This record gives sequence, structure tokens and C-alpha cells, in this order.
Amino acid sequence: MADKYLLDGREISLNMSDTLGNGGQAVVTKYTDQYVDQAIKVWKVVEPDQVKKVEYLLRNPPHLPDRFLVPKSRLTRRTALEGYGMNLLPGNYREGGVLFNRAYTPTLLSIIDSARADIDLVHGQKIVIGDVSGRNVAFIVTRNGISTYWYDTDSWQIGGFRCPVWTEFFLCPDLYDQAHNGKVTFTEQSDWYSFNTIFFWSLLNVNPYSQVHPKYQEFRDRARAGIWLLSPGINLPGLCPHPDTVSDELLHHFEAVFSKHQYLPIDTDLLRHYQQSLVECPSCSSFYPNTRPACPSCSVKTQAADFKPIYYYDSLIKGNADIIFSKYQDGTLYAITEEKSGLFLSIRPGTSPAVKTFIDFDTSGSIYHFDIVGGDYLAINEDGSEMVYLTPVSAPGSTWITASTSVYLGNRQATFRGTAKGLLHQIGSALLQGEIQNGYLVNNTLPIDLANNQSWLWSDSEGKKIISVSRIFSEYLFQLVVNGQRFEMKLPRLDESDSFQDVIIHFGSDSICLRRIVNRKGRSIVLTEIVDLFGQIIFSSSHLSAKFPGPNHHASTYENSLVYWPTDQGIVIEDVHKNTFTPIPNTEKITDSSDKLVHLSGSKHFLVIKERQINYLRL
Repeated sequence: MADKYLLDGREISLNMSDTLGNGGQAVVTKYTDQYVDQAIKVWKVVEPDQVKKVEYLLRNPPHLPDRFLVPKSRLTRRTALEGYGMNLLPGNYREGGVLFNRAYTPTLLSIIDSARADIDLVHGQKIVIGDVSGRNVAFIVTRNGISTYWYDTDSWQIGGFRCPVWTEFFLCPDLYDQAHNGKVTFTEQSDWYSFNTIFFWSLLNVNPYSQVHPKYQEFRDRARAGIWLLSPGINLPGLCPHPDTVSDELLHHFEAVFSKHQYLPIDTDLLRHYQQSLVECPSCSSFYPNTRPACPSCSVKTQAADFKPIYYYDSLIKGNADIIFSKYQDGTLYAITEEKSGLFLSIRPGTSPAVKTFIDFDTSGSIYHFDIVGGDYLAINEDGSEMVYLTPVSAPGSTWITASTSVYLGNRQATFRGTAKGLLHQIGSALLQGEIQNGYLVNNTLPIDLANNQSWLWSDSEGKKIISVSRIFSEYLFQLVVNGQRFEMKLPRLDESDSFQDVIIHFGSDSICLRRIVNRKGRSIVLTEIVDLFGQIIFSSSHLSAKFPGPNHHASTYENSLVYWPTDQGIVIEDVHKNTFTPIPNTEKITDSSDKLVHLSGSKHFLVIKERQINYLRL
């Protein structure tokens, strides 16, 4: 069933099957054609004041980012306005209701921080939101952290027009008398009261005034009197986390807002100090400030810091579950943890806090391989399968794009790599680089021939340097692609008696360290080649495996002819040219032999990947 309308004068048909939402005042429908891709809001009852406000917004659009879904186009039947068009929310958005104690606490704080900055932007335009309740804000998780989106902007208090709606549990007590008369004039302070209520409710799972008091039986009476959750005579409800899971400074802020009626904005430093202080209890998984001597929820003693290193050493991602995958790509750190309730993806963009989201995908009973594609998609591949499934990092498991590849018979694993440019995968003898465009994987062929089911790939995280190996009977052909140009790598031939065991590839900024491990007459030998970006060998060596600081070459990292090893005695620097091994003093408590090092930039910046945390190290 379709209804006919005019959108900015063009006739369109709105179908019920495209309905995005149906509220008390309007229906929102998706509409797409060759000219527009919008959400169309159709009012159920046309109110003259609402029409005038939207006409004002169309004539005087506020100077705000596209994350604010303000009216963009006029919806009419003849000449009278009956609604408007606006930008669509991203496909993987989460509604603001998720704020209410359903989000992983550090992620929740990032949502709050983003929304707080948005309110500042709105107030800077001399606009008051009015109905700040969490029902008109959405968020998505991106490679850059949290982005918040605001809709129902036609209810804002702007240009002399009132906000006609409010939500009782978020209404500022100073406005109760006005609400009784049916007309409310909101203020910036009332916006901050409502937003503080969202924040409080999110952390402690209860409205600050919802608990019964012997003297003040009604909600509004408690609100007017400032009788809040931590007032004498109030019993904490069972679903409320212990208040000491919140920092003292933040509790003092909430006291000023809810007890003393000082409707303050949330200070950025206050929010971030609380976020940086959080630790996760190893027993009950509650988050609380590290200044507490014990977990407020279960009384397990807070673990003291093991040591104070002389180098800059900071935890980037930390939890109570094993990290089964990690990758640093284009300035963002990604990690997957395997927890009791399933898999979770953590994303830490640059110096911003990490955010965490559930991967809606059942991996029980199988082994899976993961990678990051273009920063925005997670690749998932079941061990031994030719299929690679791509899902957005903003909501892993919500939608899927499929791709196929070859399975290398040498290890029975799929031949694919995720890079900042896209998905590298093999079809027949072709190496394809797939980029996701409008929900589809668009493939480009790279100038290299592979052997079907007999090839394997390595790539740097950017996708600028790619190495392939193809097994042709007993020979191994190595090829290099740098910025789209192919070079054959003529490595020294193996002895006829050599048994090929492993290959380790380390990409440096201006060279590549390639190591082949072979069994030669019962002895394990490491063959090392340093190769320039034209595939030319600039150094070769051969050494017994026992000579190296550790057995796992994959855990080491490389730059400028130096290999950095994590060992039980700290970090050891191998100078490949000089064949020397030099321990870095005072790093013995930073690494052990089970860790993995990742080089970031220069000669001093590294990730230290441990079983349950990832740290940043600057030497």
C-alpha cells in the first residue's frame, strides 16, 4: 500500500513496508530514489505551531554536523506541510535506550562523552533541546570510537518556538509548575539536568528520585526536596550497583545536581578521569575506580600495580578474558576477547578510550580466523572453509557480506588478509583486492599470478606491501607487490634435503625481513633475507634456531634491520647485520616469552600483546 506525497515538489510514493518507526505523533518511513535517500517523517495530526517551526528550520537550518537529523526537505500533499525529510540514521545504530545500564561501562562513558559534546554544540547555536530523555539519541561504534546521532529535532526549542513534549522522569524539577499548566519554557540548565539523569541512570540502573522515602511518598515531592538515591532514609534497590563503583568526584557532582539543584554540565576532565581510573574486578567483572581498596560489589581486593617502569608503559585494552585476535590498523587498535557470554570486539582509536561491542555470532564447536577490513569491517572465516564473512565493526553480526577464496593445502587455511585498503583474497590464480562500496564487495585484480590451493599471503596493515608464496611441486616462488607493482623475489634455493617448516614475514618501513625455517639433516635452521621494496636481497644469513632468544619468531617485530624479541628477561634487540643480541635494560618486567611485540613507528613505539591485555610501550 502506497501513499502519494510531494517531496520538495516532486511526487513520491511512501510504502508501509518501508516504515522505520511509528510513534504517537508521527510515522517515519524510508524513501530512496535517484535524487534522495532520506527518512520521511509524516505527522499523524498536523499542528499549526509544528508546521511553523519546521518551516523555520527549513529556512534557517542550524549549523550542525549531519549527525543531527534536522529537516532537509518539505513533505506536502498539495501545499500544506504534512511532514519533512531528513538524513537516515546509519544502518547499524543503537538506540539511546541502550544507555540505561546495558552497555559495557567504559563504552557507556564514551557514549556519554560524545553526547555531552553534542549538547554543547546545540547550545552554541542558541538552541535548547528540551526533551532530553535518551529516546531521541542513537549511537554507533566506529573505527574512530563512538558517534552519537540526534533525531526528533523538530521538537527542539528554537527561533521562539516551544518544545511541546517532555518525559516525566527526565523533566527538571524547576519546570514542574510550568508542566502542570501545559506549556514549558526549557533552558540550557534543564537540558543538563535531563542529561545528568541519563548518566546517573546509566551507571546505577535507577532514577535518582525513584526510591520511596518515609516522608516524601511522591516522585515529584522527592525531586523538589532533593531526596535522591544517597539521601538518609533511602534503601538501595537490589538492581542498583554499589554507589562506590562511581568515583567520589562524580558522586559529589551528582549530589550537587540532584540534592542541591545545581544543574551543572558534566565536566570533561571529571568524566575522563573516572574513565581512566576504571579497573575490572577479576571475580565479578564489575568496573570501579582503582582508588577503592576492594571491589565494592564483591569485596575482592584491588590488585596493586606490579611495578613502575622507567619507560612510558600504558594499558590500552585490558580485561578478564583471553584475547584471541588483535590488530593495529590505520591508527586504531582492534581486539577480540572470548568471554563467558560470547565474543566481544574492542576498538581503541588513537589516544581515545576503548569501546567494546558484542559480536552476534556463534563460534562454538569450531575454530575461526579473524581480520579487519578497511577499518570498518570484521572478517570471519571458519577454519578450512573457503568462505569469508564480513560484518560491520559498528554492530558485528547484524549484517553480512560474503566472499570466497582459495584454501592453501599447506596448512588447510583460507588465503585472505584484511588491510586498510580492503580484503585480499584469491580466486583461481588471481589475487583480488576487494573494497566495500555501498554494501557490496567490489574487486580489483592485482598484477600477480598465484597457484590455486598452493599459495599463501602476507601483507602490511595498510595493504601497500604484499608478499605471496606459491608452492610448485618442491619449489617455492616468492613474489612482492608494492603500491601495485610486482617484483619477483629470487631467494637462495633450499638444499635438496631441506624440509620446509615455516615462513615469518616482518614488514619494515623501507625493507622486509623474510625468514624461512627449515629442517636440515635433523637440525632446525633459520634462513634470513633482508629485502628492499623492489624485491632485491640486501642481506642473507643462516643460523641454528637455538641461537635466537626465543622459539616463536612470529612474536617478534622488525624495523631498520633490527628484530625486537619478547623474552622472560625483557626485550632483546637482534641486529641482523651484526648478528648480535642486546637486552634492553629494565624491561624484564614488561615482557615475557609468551608475549607478542608489534612495532608502531620510529624505533621506540611498540604494542606489547599479552594474554589478557594490550599495552603501549615507548622506549
